[in-house]
Amino acid sequence: MDLIDITSPKKKNPCGKFIVQKTLSEYKNKGTVSSPNKKKVRPTIIDKVDDFDKNAIRQKIHSFWFNREVPTISKMLAAINEDETLPICVRKKCRNSVLLERDDLVVWRQKYLKKIKQYRAEDRQIYYLDETWVNAGETHSRTWVDSSVSSRRDAFKKGLTTGQKEPSGKGLIRRLYNAVIIMDNASYHSVKKDPTPVMSWKKQDIINWLESKGEVVTQPIVKVELLLRVKEIKSEHEKYVIDEYAKENGKTVLRLPPYHYELNPLELVWSSVKHYVRTHNNTYKLKDVQELLKQGVEHVTPEMWTNFVQHVVKEEDKFLRIDFITDEMLEEEPESEQHILTIGTGDTSDSDFDSDSE
Repeated sequence: MDLIDITSPKKKNPCGKFIVQKTLSEYKNKGTVSSPNKKKVRPTIIDKVDDFDKNAIRQKIHSFWFNREVPTISKMLAAINEDETLPICVRKKCRNSVLLERDDLVVWRQKYLKKIKQYRAEDRQIYYLDETWVNAGETHSRTWVDSSVSSRRDAFKKGLTTGQKEPSGKGLIRRLYNAVIIMDNASYHSVKKDPTPVMSWKKQDIINWLESKGEVVTQPIVKVELLLRVKEIKSEHEKYVIDEYAKENGKTVLRLPPYHYELNPLELVWSSVKHYVRTHNNTYKLKDVQELLKQGVEHVTPEMWTNFVQHVVKEEDKFLRIDFITDEMLEEEPESEQHILTIGTGDTSDSDFDSDSE
């Protein structure tokens, strides 16, 4: 093997003396060598915003509709960039594009709002479920996050889970006679009773699943055709373990639409509790914060809860109106180009915004 003297000016150096020295230094210090990025990747707006930012952006869009003003991308960019709590964005697409929410989210929200109104009219007891966390370093600024916890499973193993270690639900469920239980779609709320076939399933197992749902399968047929049939009917047969258990005990589970924090009064409770903790936290010790958390919960009075629920009811009324206002405004603006606003995960259209930071 031929060796190249990188210090010799007479030899052609294909990689450069500086790069070689930097690589050797990195290996000496870290024991590994990383490949340099050939192209700097700019973070998109989706990479930069968290769930609360996404919710705030959606609220800004709704405020345009409530004012009977079409929320074009240019208008939204101006509104976002004026808000110091949101990341700066630059325009990428047509300035006349109208921002809309995904159809499935609108349908989910409308179904939820109609159901909750029905249950209130029936004078049924309504219970909200939610979870939160408080850090030892909780302050009025952004909170410190324990980077040693890598996943929900890791948190559970370390005894940091927000729920019971072995939750059965039996103690609670007996007390909720004819109640409505409102919860989100967290993974631990969404374990399916009857798993839906996927590509990894054997072909005969997919056929058996379809036939168990009353479908007639004519052979010969390829697996992708079977999975297409599954996709067409799975929404009719999806059942969750927790929903079915509640139903067996005379209870009804109603699921919140994704990223609609303002429809759960417990979010206001957590805000009050965390404000108490942040105001009184001066030791930053977990044991002391745990005691402050208990005190913060005790400071939430029945009167406060009543006010929180009344606030949520007003938010529900706003959401009921917003989708009809959107319909009316779009009929008045038939020429507008429409882009779908995707909040959270799921099928997405092309991004309407880019971040201006590198």
